[in-house]
Amino acid sequence: MLKKIVIGIVVLLVIFGGGRLAIHVMSKNLVKDVVVSSVDLASISDGEYIGAISMEPVNAEVKVIVENSIIKDIIILKHEHGLGEKGERVIENVIESQSLEVDTISGATASSTIILKAIENALLGK
Repeated sequence: MLKKIVIGIVVLLVIFGGGRLAIHVMSKNLVKDVVVSSVDLASISDGEYIGAISMEPVNAEVKVIVENSIIKDIIILKHEHGLGEKGERVIENVIESQSLEVDTISGATASSTIILKAIENALLGK
């Protein structure tokens, strides 16, 4: 009886862990063709801009606040990310460098790429 319980637990762990791994791999492959373009902040008027992108299973919606051609803040309104919550740290790099040309967050490549694309979409009105 104990052996069956242990086998059952192992099977559930493999299924659950394998599912998470499959989502991670699928997310990474999904965004490999996503191109994040640079944005000329001097051409962006002061204001608040909303941008989003949906590439299941990773989705993001952001609000970007621009003042005097400077990104003052980026607020994540929605981020469905699977394992990529730490990808949200990419916004710190964008604000610090005032550019979308920043490295993605290791271990959260898909999420940080999607967030960067959402920021681009906000600034370009897409």
